[in-house]
Amino acid sequence: NGVVSFSQPTAITIGETPDSSVFPTTSLFTVGRSGGLFGRIMANWSVTAVGSAPSPANQLTQVSGSVVFADRANETQISISSLADNTPEFDQQYQVSLISIAGGARLGSSSSVSLTIAANDDPIGFAAPTSVTIMEGSPVNFTVTRGGQRNGVARVVYETVNGTANSKDYVSVKNAVLQFSDGNSSLPVTVSTLDDNQPETDENFTIRLTGVMGDSVLFGDTTVTVTIAANDDPNGVIQFSSASLNELVTEGHVATLFVERQRGTFGQVQVTWQVTDADTGLFVPPRDNLSTTSGVLIFNETVSRNSITLAAVADGIPELAERYVVELIQVTGGGPPGPGARLSSTQTQANLTILKNDDANGVLSFASGSLYVDLAEDVESTGVLPGSVNVTVERDKGLFGSIEVLWDIIPRNFPNLAGFTDLLFGATVESGVTETTRQIALIGSDTKAFSFNGSTNSKATVPLELQPSASVVSLGFTLSTWVQPSTSVNGYIIAKATADVKTRFYAFAMQPLTSTHSNIVFDYLPSGPSTSISSGYQTVNIGVANSLLIDGNWHHVAVSVGEQSNRGLADFYFDGKLLGTKSLSDIRVADQSGQLIVGQLPDGSLRYVGLLQDVRVYHKRLLQDVRVYHKRLLQDVRV
Repeated sequence: NGVVSFSQPTAITIGETPDSSVFPTTSLFTVGRSGGLFGRIMANWSVTAVGSAPSPANQLTQVSGSVVFADRANETQISISSLADNTPEFDQQYQVSLISIAGGARLGSSSSVSLTIAANDDPIGFAAPTSVTIMEGSPVNFTVTRGGQRNGVARVVYETVNGTANSKDYVSVKNAVLQFSDGNSSLPVTVSTLDDNQPETDENFTIRLTGVMGDSVLFGDTTVTVTIAANDDPNGVIQFSSASLNELVTEGHVATLFVERQRGTFGQVQVTWQVTDADTGLFVPPRDNLSTTSGVLIFNETVSRNSITLAAVADGIPELAERYVVELIQVTGGGPPGPGARLSSTQTQANLTILKNDDANGVLSFASGSLYVDLAEDVESTGVLPGSVNVTVERDKGLFGSIEVLWDIIPRNFPNLAGFTDLLFGATVESGVTETTRQIALIGSDTKAFSFNGSTNSKATVPLELQPSASVVSLGFTLSTWVQPSTSVNGYIIAKATADVKTRFYAFAMQPLTSTHSNIVFDYLPSGPSTSISSGYQTVNIGVANSLLIDGNWHHVAVSVGEQSNRGLADFYFDGKLLGTKSLSDIRVADQSGQLIVGQLPDGSLRYVGLLQDVRVYHKRLLQDVRVYHKRLLQDVRV
């Protein structure tokens, strides 16, 4: 009945996946029958693992079976195929054996053959590290490796996947392909991140391998994570608000200094601050002049603005202005994530001034013994009354600084003389203006007289706080001055105007009219619903003889402005006499923001040359009051 055994070859290698171009995935083993061929016989076979090879049941389509020889048949085949499992594997050795026979035949000496499943499914994945943190704007680099035999070409597809980061933070990738050439074991993957200068906390995205082509499988780490570290000052930059860099406060009140958290607002931040003396630099203890002088300011997450409140203690003691520095000295917190908040390179110090208080420069009043005094007239003294008297002025409360006080004498029977502003008394006098001697000053007055030389610096600027209010101007006022002009007259004595002088709210000047006369000029801006700063100005004037005005003597000149019988009027006075009255185009004069200058217009033109004294704005329209004032000064009293 014959002898059954395996024919050549006795060893076959197969592959696992159809993509392999090296080995087939099916083996055919030939079983031969030699000797007698009579009758029908059947041979049984099985597959067993060799060494560490896994069970053949998980690797092969068939692991046992039978082959049948018909009568007179001398050859048949066993077909065994590999199973694809997508698991990277080295060569796996198996033995296919004829184990028994039926039908009268016997097994020959070649009863087993070798079956090898070649190494397959090259593993492709990311090499370590699989999680990195980078700074914004930097590229991120990973390595994709291929293991196994690395035979032939393999391709791997990858993409980026948004996490908390998105396409505004990095260059996204979709269906990108890496190609491994035959034998190649590693390829780089690079993704660029974007520098957007926007404060951000930690943000992440992933790079994912999505598929392979060739005798390869995705294996191991197929996803890596990229963290873009918190950037662009994510926890904030701390500084004082620009509006809080210089704060003024009065005793008994509070100052609020605002602190800003610029850039990012991630995390909670603590800001330590303290108060030092601006002159000594020493720390100021609390409850001395300020109720609190140090502390910690807390910014919770998302908060970008906070404040320091400082209360100035009211102590009832006269004091000059006291200067302090409020300093942001340390910042903690905010990160991680992020490097933490930081102090700004600027605006970490704010100046706080407690204004002088409790009448630091004093309260002035006449001494009780000087409230009523009597003088004899036309004699040096009588047996009862003296011909001169000293009047004592007392300074109570604070005694800081050298001060001047302006005083005036008015008739006792004339109690309604208006308050006034002496423009030269509190003005800033420039180099073209000099104070004269007592011998040159107006007789009968102890106020200062000034000489204006007509240069560009021949002016005095009146500070805003001394300028008459708009309501005073609107309700009526009087411009009054003593003048001693030089040999020519062409200049402004008082001018409230815009810097370009195209709008003049009120102004008082003397200008040449003819060879024998000069004009006393009043410029004004009419009030009314149509008045604006671009409305310009209007002018009224009246003449006076040069022989009276330019004679080397002092003269009193005034213009009194106000309403009468629903008409706006301007009365011109010279040495106490009414020269005439001019009608204005509106019943009131408008006043707005501008510069108040003595001696020229604000643009430096039309400069007065000569002497000036008692340059004043009376807070009402004076009528016969002007005559009384002139007569009193020249005739009744000497100082």
